Amino acid sequence: MVDIIKKLFSILSRRQKRNVGWMGVMILIGALLETVGVSMIVPLAQAILDADKLAENEYVILVCDILGLENMNQFVILMLVAVIAVFVIKNAYLLLMNYVQARFVNNNQFLTVNYMLEEYLNRPYEFYLNADIPTVFRTVDSDVPKVFIVLLEFIQLMTEVVVSIFLCVVLLIVDPTMTIMITAILLGMTAIIVKIVKPRLNALGQENQAIQARMIVPPKFSIAKAPKLNISSIKALTETCIKDIEKIVAENPSYKAKILITT
Repeated sequence: MVDIIKKLFSILSRRQKRNVGWMGVMILIGALLETVGVSMIVPLAQAILDADKLAENEYVILVCDILGLENMNQFVILMLVAVIAVFVIKNAYLLLMNYVQARFVNNNQFLTVNYMLEEYLNRPYEFYLNADIPTVFRTVDSDVPKVFIVLLEFIQLMTEVVVSIFLCVVLLIVDPTMTIMITAILLGMTAIIVKIVKPRLNALGQENQAIQARMIVPPKFSIAKAPKLNISSIKALTETCIKDIEKIVAENPSYKAKILITT
C-alpha cells in the first residue's frame, strides 16, 4: 500500500500535489459535516421519544430561553429544521467535493494521455521499427487510465477513513461499550478478508494474468507472419489462431466461466 502511494505521488507534479493537499482539507471539512449530521440524530431521537427528560437539560433550557421557545414541541421542530439544514448543506458540500475529486483525476488523466501521445508521435521513424506497438497502445489506452482510477480510489478511501475516525470518536463519547463491540466485529471481518479472501483473489488474479499471456501469443504470432503470406494462407493461419485460443480457454474452466458470465 505504501509503495503504491509513493509511486502515485512520484508521477504527480508539484502543482498536482498541492491540489491533493487542498482536497485533503476538503475531506476534513466533509468529515466534520458528516460527524455533525450523525451526532444530531441522537438528541433529535431523544427529544421525540422522551421530551420531558430532555426538558430538564440545562443546555436545552438555555437554548429555549435565548430563542424564546415556550414548549418542547417548538424545540423539537427547531431541531428537525436544524437537522434538515445540516444534511442539505452536508450533501451539497459532499457533492461538490466528489465533483472536485473527479475533475482533478479526469483532467490530469487527459493531460497525461495527451502528453504521452505527443511524445510517441514525435518519436523518430526508427523507434517504431523495433517498438512493440501493442504495448505502446496498452500504455496509453489502458495503463494510464488505470493509474488514475487507483488515484481516485485512494482519495475516496482517505475520505472514508477520515470520516470513520471522526464518527468513532463521537460514538466512543456517546456509547463506548457498543462502539468497542462493533469495532471488534469489523476488525474480525477485516482479518477474515485479509487472511482468507485476499490470498484467494491474488491467486485468481495471477492465474488470469498467466492465461491472458498465453492467449496473446497466437494473435501476435499471426500478425507478425501475415504480411509474408497469401490470402488462403492468412485464412488458414487465422483459423489456427482461433483454435489455439479456444484450446487455451477449454483447458481453464474458471476462465471459461468468467467469459460466459461477462458475456
